[in-house]
Amino acid sequence: MYQYGDVANPLAQALQEKIQSKLKKRQKVELISQLEIRQYRSGVNASSDFLDIGEAVGADQVIGIDLNQYSHVGGVNLMQGRANVTVVLLDVKTGDVVYDAAELNEYVFPQNGISVEEQYEGKFRQMYIQRLANHISKVFVPYSRFQTEY
Repeated sequence: MYQYGDVANPLAQALQEKIQSKLKKRQKVELISQLEIRQYRSGVNASSDFLDIGEAVGADQVIGIDLNQYSHVGGVNLMQGRANVTVVLLDVKTGDVVYDAAELNEYVFPQNGISVEEQYEGKFRQMYIQRLANHISKVFVPYSRFQTEY
């Protein structure tokens, strides 16, 4: 069950796009489309377990993201994205945790917030989800240490 369901799908889509854009053609990594995952999830007997979903769509490994907390409102007249995530990479066949990205935890942007007069809330929400996806993707794909946007 997704407590933050309105954020889960755009975050998953943004994360897939970030990872896909960083993969090189010679890398033998194939990402399963979010459409295929959503189609499975909308089924009658669909499970919300990461391993069950991975098995159902034919994945070898699954990036499991638990969105423990999410907000894009920092105060009465302030927008500030804040998310607390748990991210793991799971082997579908064995059920083992291949990688636990414990260092991700909380992501806050921008540090001091943005006035609601400066930016439309929907646009800020989209921007924050993109930044959160970028933040998570850095665990799985190479990036330049000079890249300042995250």
